[in-house]
Amino acid sequence: NNSVVTESRITLIGSAKASSIVAIITESDDIITTAVNTGNFSSIINLISGENFITVTAVDERQATTSSSITVIRTTTLLE
Repeated sequence: NNSVVTESRITLIGSAKASSIVAIITESDDIITTAVNTGNFSSIINLISGENFITVTAVDERQATTSSSITVIRTTTLLE
């Protein structure tokens, strides 16, 4: 959380219950994916300059939901 990056895209990797539907809401995209049998999922996230609020919500086969949010800060230069 509060990671600072210079890239315009990152790969978000996470885990949920196996076969859950995963919604990833970002500043520029709304992405729907599915967790594989092991529960893992990943998605390419496009970043805007500045703060990027990313919310991930997983819905399992019983319609139970779990959500988590992070902030990624994209800058064009990193301080040394």
